[in-house]
Order: sequence, then C-alpha cells, then structure tokens
Amino acid sequence: MVGLLHDFDYQRWPTRPTIRCKLGDPAGTGLSQDVIYAILSHADYLSDRYPRVNPIDKALLRCDELAG
Repeated sequence: MVGLLHDFDYQRWPTRPTIRCKLGDPAGTGLSQDVIYAILSHADYLSDRYPRVNPIDKALLRCDELAG
C-alpha cells in the first residue's frame, strides 16, 4: 500500500516540494500511522521531521526510483 500511495500528490504538485505532503496530507485518509509515516519519510525535504527508521521507510526509499 505504501508503494502505491507514496506519490499520490505528485501529479498535482510535481515540482513544488515545499507543499507536497502538506496539501496532499495523507493523515485524513484513515491509513495506519506506519503507512503515513513511511509516506512522509520518503520525502528528502522532510527527513529531519520524519527520519527513516523503520524497515518500510528504508525499503520505500530504495524502491522509489524503480516504481517511478
């Protein structure tokens, strides 16, 4: 699920990293906190607020380019 949803707002805001994951906030979706954290941690500009500590966070980062 994380792999499918991690760039859910990319089509709308592909070049505006300062607003991605803020305007397209996944928190109101009913997803588990682990899924939301992984989605937020994959953004390089949010790595200070959401460090990649869980295996799913690290796996998403490694597979992100392959899924694109």
